[in-house]
Amino acid sequence: MTSKTGAALLLILTFVLGMVAGGIVHCLYQKQIAQKRTISQARRPSIEDDITQTVGLDSGQQELLRTILSNRMERFRALDAALRQETRQQIRQILRDDQKPKFEQLIQKWDNQQKAWEKAHRDGNSPRPPAK
Repeated sequence: MTSKTGAALLLILTFVLGMVAGGIVHCLYQKQIAQKRTISQARRPSIEDDITQTVGLDSGQQELLRTILSNRMERFRALDAALRQETRQQIRQILRDDQKPKFEQLIQKWDNQQKAWEKAHRDGNSPRPPAK
């Protein structure tokens, strides 16, 4: 075997082994991603389901429970919005005039992220809210 032929075979073998190794790594990666999706989809039961099944609520009680939990969520959202505004106002008070426009831009960015998350959440495409 000549050195040119040997070098060509070594080069081909290197590419083939790289393709095989890449395929194996890709396969393992896809398997891991699929497992994570399965785990996240198998979430624990909702509060409503947990109470209904554990306590044994009848249909009338389930309807009342839905109302209670819905009211709780509405109150939480209102409290969260008020707290967010209060916190932002406190931060504005410590900022210099030259810093305030940058902070307002940051707030706008956060609000846009929150709106995008809420839209995705309604569509079932997002696992968790932004942390701002």
